[in-house]
This record gives sequence, structure tokens and C-alpha cells, in this order.
Amino acid sequence: MTENEKNRSLYVERIRKLLALAGSSNEHESAIARKRADAMMEKYAITHMELGEAEFGSGDFETATKDRAKWKTSLYVAIGYIFGCQTTYHTNRDQKLVITFYGKKPMVEIALYISDVITRGLATAWDNHKKLLKQHSIPLNSTTRNSFHEAFAGGVITTVSRIFNGMSPEEQDQHRADVEAANHLTQDIPERKRRDTNRKHQDRLATAAGYLAGKAQNINIGVGTAAPNARVTTDATTHPA
Repeated sequence: MTENEKNRSLYVERIRKLLALAGSSNEHESAIARKRADAMMEKYAITHMELGEAEFGSGDFETATKDRAKWKTSLYVAIGYIFGCQTTYHTNRDQKLVITFYGKKPMVEIALYISDVITRGLATAWDNHKKLLKQHSIPLNSTTRNSFHEAFAGGVITTVSRIFNGMSPEEQDQHRADVEAANHLTQDIPERKRRDTNRKHQDRLATAAGYLAGKAQNINIGVGTAAPNARVTTDATTHPA
């Protein structure tokens, strides 16, 4: 290795450490680290590829409809975040809402898998709720469905928050750094509009049932940069990743 190559390797390693610090919970420290990393990348013409962009990738998860309900996008953003991914969404040619996860390739694969399991869990929980309503001759309408689905997403997001809050400060900082590291993959993608939920009409029974069903999606992950040990436990059934 020549002297120039050795120096460049040192610069790359220094920038990686600065990017890790950029995920710090200390806003002042994070801003300084990001500014220094950007300055070094510009000064020494170091690209994201050299920093490990080859480790990053993306994956698409197609939903059943084109609806951009706020609860739906929030649900998948939360799933992406807990696995260190940035998340975007768009409507494809088949008029289906597509969620795209960006991040380290193993984490993207897990986010896609967990999204599929959670989506199937939502469908199963909703079917069970409809059967219960039918048994008790309770009418079903769009408010019932919307309330259940929105609350289900809220339950899952509660679980995701609990997982993050259960991490050590060091693990949280590393997690933020992983998410921050994927920023360059999404920085040129425009933000899409979402459909807000009409909160004037809520079905209390459906809201309670949906939230409990969502919260029952016990997402378990192996914390850290190599966290392939992810699974979702739904209705006492474990799906290993």
C-alpha cells in the first residue's frame, strides 16, 4: 500500500466514525460531526461508495391498494426505522402503494419480511374482528374498518417505540447512525402526500380491538449492526426471519 493509499484509508475510517457520531442523541455533537464528515468528503473527494455504499440497498414492498392513508405510511416508516432503514413510498403502474426501504442490505431484507408478516397479521386480525361483529349482529361500515386499521398501526408503533426505548444509549446512537447512513439514498426523492384520517368519526370498539391486535405483534430484533435475529410473534405463532 502506497503512502497516499494509506492516508486515504485513514480518511475513510475517520469519516465513518464521524458519520457514526452524527447519529448521536446530542444535537450539537451530531451537527458538528456531520459538518466535519461532509467537509472531509469534499476535501478528499471521498464518495459514499468508498464509505461502504456497496453494503446498502433498497427493497420494495407492494401493498394491496393505492391508499396513502397516514396510518399505513406511518406503520411502514416505523418498521423501517426499527431496522435502521429510511422509507419512501409511491404509487406504481398497477395503482398499488409501494413502500421502499433503504439501508444496509440485511436490514432491508428483514424490514421487507417483517412488513409482510405484519400485513398478514393485520388481515387476520381484521377478519377475526368482522366475525366477532357478525356473531353479535353489530353493523359494519367504513368507519369501523378505518378505526380498526388506524389503531392496529398505532399498536405496532407502540411496540416499535418500546423496543427502541429498551435499547442502551450506545445502541440507540448506533441505530440512529445506521438510519443516518442511508440518508444519501433518499435525499433526492420528493416527499409524497398522505391522506389524513377523519377523526370526527371513530368506532370505539374497533379502535380498542385494533390497538390490542397491533400491540400483540411482538417484534423481536437482535440489536446492533448485525441484527438478523428478527421475528414477529402473532397469535402465539412465531415466524423466524
